Amino acid sequence: MKSNGLNVFFFTFLVTAAINCYADDFLLGVNAHILHDSEENITKTINMSVDVGIQSLRLDMPWSEVEQKKGQYQIPAKWDYAVDEMIKNDMKPLVILEYGNKNYNNGDKPTDNESRIAFSNYVNFLTAHFKNKVDYYEVWNEWDSSLGGTSPGNNADYQKLVRSVYPIIKKNNPNSTVITSAFSSAAFDKHLGIGNDDSMRTYLDSGIEDYTDAFAIHPYTTYKPKPHNKYETYVNDLKYSVSLVTQNKKLNGKPLYITEIGWSTVAGEKDGVTPQVQCQNIIQAIRDAKAHGIKALYIYDFKDDGIVRSTGVHFGLLNYDWSPKQSYLCLKKEFEVNRNELK
Repeated sequence: MKSNGLNVFFFTFLVTAAINCYADDFLLGVNAHILHDSEENITKTINMSVDVGIQSLRLDMPWSEVEQKKGQYQIPAKWDYAVDEMIKNDMKPLVILEYGNKNYNNGDKPTDNESRIAFSNYVNFLTAHFKNKVDYYEVWNEWDSSLGGTSPGNNADYQKLVRSVYPIIKKNNPNSTVITSAFSSAAFDKHLGIGNDDSMRTYLDSGIEDYTDAFAIHPYTTYKPKPHNKYETYVNDLKYSVSLVTQNKKLNGKPLYITEIGWSTVAGEKDGVTPQVQCQNIIQAIRDAKAHGIKALYIYDFKDDGIVRSTGVHFGLLNYDWSPKQSYLCLKKEFEVNRNELK
């Protein structure tokens, strides 16, 4: 894409003027769908992430792949390889404990006693396996949605699941950070006046404070109706989330993590943005997250999932062919500037 000198100056200024994205008290990560990839590409993803100062990868480790036969558990070799390679590079894995299993509740969410116990057994096996390697776990991914081929879940069932698995994770790794409240961006709809979903408030008011170490949010603006698809909605959602935590004395200042945020560069679609705007939004999102006291931000995602003209597959920092988008180059510039300042 062509850009004039003014655009180059603007984006260079934006990057170099941003709040340091790599401070010790802020964790910068990216979502990476690498656990079915080749070892070569896993290593390439890790190395390219390290090159722009990314400190953590958020990884899917679904229940269905650990317990393929009922009562039998096994960690795929590539999962071990990815975690070990991350540790070699001083990166922190964040593992998502998620989705249904065909052996229980017809593959739907674990909402009855049998499937909830079975999910807890999977969590026990996985967290014991990675006891000395993984310190960050997130309980589910967007419980209120149909991801993973499951039915949208309700808040009460999610609370039951969290109460079941939190003690197990802490038993296997007392130093772990267990992240919950993993709802979709629809959790902000009532706050925005565009729907009835108020999952975040409902969850935080449920007495869950003893079963979580941090709260996750996904403050996407993509797919929202106008004018809520603008960047300002992201900041609005941050302020709302912070207010929910700080106004509830029982939560004791537990941190907020943005475990997904991004913008799609799909060309010509109403929910897409230009590569320049993606760059601008990501850098500004990090800046605003830090300014509002958010403790971690995970960009969605590392690389485009394909080449088809669909919004959902073009959120990457890289194109599908591994060529860097402007957002990747922005992060690289930011990292280099701050690294040089520390010398």
